[in-house]
Amino acid sequence: MPHPRFISSAPAGSWLALVSLGLISAALPLFAYGADPAPAATLPELFGIPIDFIIFATILLGVALFHRHTLAVALTGVTVLIAYKLLFTGFKTGPGFPGFGLHMAHEWVILTNLLGLLLGFALLAKHFEDSHIPAVLPRFLPNDWKGAFFLLVMIFVLSSFLDNIAAGMIGGTMALTVFRKKVHIGYLAAIVAASNAGGAGSVVGDTTTTMMWIAGVPAIQVLDAYVAAGLALVICGIPAALQQHRVRRGGEEAGRHSGDHPPAQPAAAAGVTHARPPASAAPENAAARPAAGPIPSGSRARHP
Repeated sequence: MPHPRFISSAPAGSWLALVSLGLISAALPLFAYGADPAPAATLPELFGIPIDFIIFATILLGVALFHRHTLAVALTGVTVLIAYKLLFTGFKTGPGFPGFGLHMAHEWVILTNLLGLLLGFALLAKHFEDSHIPAVLPRFLPNDWKGAFFLLVMIFVLSSFLDNIAAGMIGGTMALTVFRKKVHIGYLAAIVAASNAGGAGSVVGDTTTTMMWIAGVPAIQVLDAYVAAGLALVICGIPAALQQHRVRRGGEEAGRHSGDHPPAQPAAAAGVTHARPPASAAPENAAARPAAGPIPSGSRARHP
């Protein structure tokens, strides 16, 4: 059973789970912000924080801690959040199930667009994996921690012209191939961070900046965000790359130790043959023996 620190490749059905998780995670803020617009003092709070946000943060923490059961965590979280709003706060469209139905009727377009967006990103990442392009990356990446860090830089650049979700999924695919399905959970977090940071200064690399651009904000106005994003990549990326290199080196050493005692092979398979010795290796007294020839008639062969 793989160590829980590692993220291994999953079967084909996990792509549907990944899309479903993304859809549910993206839809959670719609429910969290769907409360009745009452004064903040009337909303249930804990230490001054609305319960909606605490539930949302708990779901994200559960996804990080139980990353092998992300779909179950997300489904449980959205169920708890909907039940909380049905029982305590209601929605902008009204309380109870009627309000929930009207709220979904208003938000179904956004949810449908999110489903199509995430499904498209999943297909893009799957096609990228099937192209075997990630398999040739180890030929060009340094075989130390700098290779892991350069992969994060590639994801950072990729996210500048692709959406951060697509860049993160493609980056995860590349990491699984380059590191032979042994990716540390910390390095996975660095991939997510790099894919988000890469789109911070681009109007086509992140949904938020794209909406700002559509609203009339000049593209050059968000360009200076790359200063902070690049610094964050260095600060977070180098420790994650060092950790991933230690994981990779440990896996290689374990593979070498497991090959120290190869299984026994048959003599023929091992290259051992049982042939007669050559003539030069004949015994020294072979010359004293009479040469082989016909036995004269009337004589009997005597044994020495």
